Amino acid sequence: MNKLNVLSIAGALALFTSCGDASTKQQEHSTSDGHEGHMHDSAQYACPMHPEMTGSMGDKCGKCGMDMVPVNTEKTSVEYVMTMRSEPQAMSAQQKGSFFFTPHVKGKDAEKVPLDVVHDKKIHLISVSNDLTYFDHIHPEFQANGEYKIEVSDAAGVNAVGLGHSTTQFPGGGDYTLFADYMPTGADHQLEKFNVHVDGKTQPSKTWSKQNLVSKSGDFVVTLVPAVGKFLTGQTSHIDAPLLLKGKSITTAELDDFLGAKAHMVVIGVDDKSYLHVHPEVHEGVLDLHAYFEKPGFYRGWIQFSYKGELHTADFVIQVEQGTGNTEKQLEHKH
Repeated sequence: MNKLNVLSIAGALALFTSCGDASTKQQEHSTSDGHEGHMHDSAQYACPMHPEMTGSMGDKCGKCGMDMVPVNTEKTSVEYVMTMRSEPQAMSAQQKGSFFFTPHVKGKDAEKVPLDVVHDKKIHLISVSNDLTYFDHIHPEFQANGEYKIEVSDAAGVNAVGLGHSTTQFPGGGDYTLFADYMPTGADHQLEKFNVHVDGKTQPSKTWSKQNLVSKSGDFVVTLVPAVGKFLTGQTSHIDAPLLLKGKSITTAELDDFLGAKAHMVVIGVDDKSYLHVHPEVHEGVLDLHAYFEKPGFYRGWIQFSYKGELHTADFVIQVEQGTGNTEKQLEHKH
């Protein structure tokens, strides 16, 4: 399994690091390698998202801002892998079908792997077209045989309805990437990446070479505001995401809770498909992200939130410039 390039973004976020690449020529396959889940043998506290970040009680992770939690000091080594199959095996655009995902301990395919609930779900599945125009956030449902299932619908707009839904659609033919992040009980977060080809008429492909930090969703306008006015590699910065509803400011207190947070954000690299799933903190009623970018380039970002039972998705194009390379630099919040 090829290692994915990981973009680190933080802000009391739950960041699922990109650890694996399960690419095949068909939809029914297993990944060629697994993930190693381990506990540190020297630290009493570590980040639940980044176990290599260790500290003491009360410390926060330097990558994602999450509170350090107690960990088992006895080091273990278990590799996990997730397989995927589809019915039918050859998927077609805007036609019905199903995907099934099964976590395994590597080398013990018959052994069932229990998963922890993270932000109200056991698996967060992100589906994007390879040109990153299409995005969906889905949650496979557990089946009695140990598989997790999503339905592929032939109904237009299915990805825009429901909160925490387990149904998706492929709007056109072409290549798609599915990111499945999950956490086996007692292990670190895992992430699998699956390549899926869909038959049918392709839609015009887009390129992303101009930054766009303002997005509309219904009556909402969401803006990304980096504290220093730009996105730079090699330093941690704060990014606000204020919300306007019909032209008036709205605080996060007026939003519904959505999958255990006020919002979710996914960022994917345009060139390398590096992936992250973040959960912004709240600062004075505004969504607040702490961001750390490892590589310059363009990224697509999607923020999802719920208001009065309606799911909203705001999408962005983020341009990251080469910074100083000082990975220890922490920028003060502008507030």
